[in-house]
Amino acid sequence: MTVEQLYEALEERFPRSLSCMWDHDGKMVLPEGRREVKKVLCCLDCTDGAIEKAKAEGCELIVSHHSLLFRPLNALDREEPNARRALELYSSGIALFSFHTRFDCGKGGVNDELSALFGLEEVCSFPVEGLPMGRIGKLPKTLSAKELAEKGFTTPNSYFSGKTPQGKPRRLTDYSTQIPDTCYIMADRKLLDVQIGDLPLKEQSFIKGFILMLKCVCLNFTDTTLYSYRDMEKQMNLSYATIAGLMKQCQEYGLVTPNEKGEGYTIRKGLFYNGYPPIEMPQNEWDKLKEAYTAIYEFCKSKRIICPPYDHRLIGRILGVSGCAEGIKERLEKRTDQLPDNISSLNYFVRIIDGKVLEPEPEKPKTVIYLD
Repeated sequence: MTVEQLYEALEERFPRSLSCMWDHDGKMVLPEGRREVKKVLCCLDCTDGAIEKAKAEGCELIVSHHSLLFRPLNALDREEPNARRALELYSSGIALFSFHTRFDCGKGGVNDELSALFGLEEVCSFPVEGLPMGRIGKLPKTLSAKELAEKGFTTPNSYFSGKTPQGKPRRLTDYSTQIPDTCYIMADRKLLDVQIGDLPLKEQSFIKGFILMLKCVCLNFTDTTLYSYRDMEKQMNLSYATIAGLMKQCQEYGLVTPNEKGEGYTIRKGLFYNGYPPIEMPQNEWDKLKEAYTAIYEFCKSKRIICPPYDHRLIGRILGVSGCAEGIKERLEKRTDQLPDNISSLNYFVRIIDGKVLEPEPEKPKTVIYLD
């Protein structure tokens, strides 16, 4: 099979229609499409190490999950890491394909394999950005932290601290998991344990699954969505009647509350962990804050990067300097050319617009849970 034939086979299985609109994947480097493929190296990222491994193993093709050339190159400069890697691949005659979000969405792709690794039953997909990217299912049994560690989802760290009632050294173990930089949500145990009236367990599980879907269309790192039922219909691939019925139940049981002026909805606090303090929206500034954050979000989207999480204090500074959403857009277009791949805080845009950086608020002490 040639390089081109293999790409056609992969694209038939994982078509471009499964890629998010901001994603850039497919053929990254193609020195010779008619070259026969005997060895393929698969990796998460096409790093220098992956390229050296492919050369050492005599691979004609690398298939990576993340795109090497996610953003366009301004020049083929060997000082630029991704340009150097692309040139190295081309001169070595090694092709590179990247299938990012379509591997996440496609049948038999990354998320299906993760579901299988968990042993999930009754697995079904739910939409993220209008695509069937998410997976939700039932565990055949409750998994302990130790069992998760055995599956590779958490890392155990054991140590001795204090003594047992018998006077022996007390052994403690905590479990940690690596949190990705973007595109994730963290559900609190309260979401699983919450009792929804006297509804049957199956119906409660269905409502909780809907809450997960609702979380996926919330503002980045918040529990607030600005979508109407019609907007949700497009994003969730559910009927208007189904969404209306589920939202009515969620509001009746206090799981979701409508925002002021009918502008979207907010999920009950405590069901998800956002990594940031709860956001309190001043009622008289709701529209302005919404427009200001949306302007930055759309700007980031146009540059193919993830917008940093919402922060009322930082948005207030940006809005105070710019005056309105149009002012924010104008300043960003004039004062920015290229953006870094990862922007962790809106302080980046405060610096661009105001020339200053707000000092971060002091962090609250973290809670660590120890398990015997």
